[in-house]
Amino acid sequence: MKEKLPAIAKARVSKTARRGAPTWVKRDFTCAKRGPPGGIVTAIIFVAMMQPHLILDKSVLQMLNPRELFELNVFFEMVGTPVLTNEILGDLEKPPGKNRLPHDVVKALAAKRWSSPMEPMHFRKAAHTNLMNVDIAMTGATLLDLDAPHVTTGLGVSINLAPLQHVWARWAAGDFRPLDTNTARLIRMALDGYDPAVIRQGWKPYTDKHFAACRTLAELIPAVDELMSTFSEPTQRVLLRITLGMLKTPDHIARFAFRLFNAGLIARVQDYAPYAAFITRLSLVYICGITKELLRAGEHDVADMQYLFYAPWCQVFASNDKLHRTLWPAVARHAKALFMWGDDLKKDLTARAESRAQDPDRVAGCVPIRLPDSVVNAACDYCNKVWP
Repeated sequence: MKEKLPAIAKARVSKTARRGAPTWVKRDFTCAKRGPPGGIVTAIIFVAMMQPHLILDKSVLQMLNPRELFELNVFFEMVGTPVLTNEILGDLEKPPGKNRLPHDVVKALAAKRWSSPMEPMHFRKAAHTNLMNVDIAMTGATLLDLDAPHVTTGLGVSINLAPLQHVWARWAAGDFRPLDTNTARLIRMALDGYDPAVIRQGWKPYTDKHFAACRTLAELIPAVDELMSTFSEPTQRVLLRITLGMLKTPDHIARFAFRLFNAGLIARVQDYAPYAAFITRLSLVYICGITKELLRAGEHDVADMQYLFYAPWCQVFASNDKLHRTLWPAVARHAKALFMWGDDLKKDLTARAESRAQDPDRVAGCVPIRLPDSVVNAACDYCNKVWP
């Protein structure tokens, strides 16, 4: 029996952007496989869209109103992430706020999320696949999971996002089932269980050994890259162990990687598994940064760091999180995506929403009109230059 090959897909998206309220239609992605018979079984698919792919974090989703979100969807293909879904659902178990109950917060966020439910493959699964000697593209294309229940494979690949939209619509209506509540509880326990002091204590010897001379984050970032680039066998062995441990790699994948390493077939982790090494690199910058007190640790850093692991699979990354902005120089050395600050994006989208209300004909279409100091124009220009 022939094994399935990786699939590369160009997707067509149908979306209407009328003068009045936004009207969304179901999106179907039809993909065709190509390549010679045989190959490695894999569960990944690369999707190329007509609009620039934009990944946003929870901070941006919270700050944008429906009119601004509509403008964002006109010019970008908004891509969520598994960590965004977890953060939203995890809010069900948050203590009640001064003005809003947790259920109301989740309902409001789900109402914003349902219209663009596409998510990439979980970063950990992609990294494990990479460690099995399967290439993972880091060129801005969204990486989808062929094992996902909304994906059907056969002669081709069909992706139906309607089931995901139904889940978000159910949450937006306040319909939370026992499974949702139990999952939210587990997510909240994982997010709230982070203790930076334990990280600092455990990583201090390693940090002092390799990065004692670094006095600023600007010095630490290239120092981590230099460490990852060395051909020293003992150093690479330790880096492989760190990578496997950080990614909670299953035993059979860890044994496979070490067999290759012991046979001399892995000179450097970054050459053998570039995406897995990308995660290790960012994690080392963060861990050693907080250990040396070059970064201020926060209670939500675990989730915030996971957003950055998806940066190679988008063309624009929007966030209003200070940790993301601080660490973006480390991301930009290995991913092509453009960083967009949330406050600047909201200001730009507000102006566009006002222009649409005043003169719909002037802003008709999916090409953004020119506005002074526009981050939307800058992002579209950047994407047209990098991905012509």
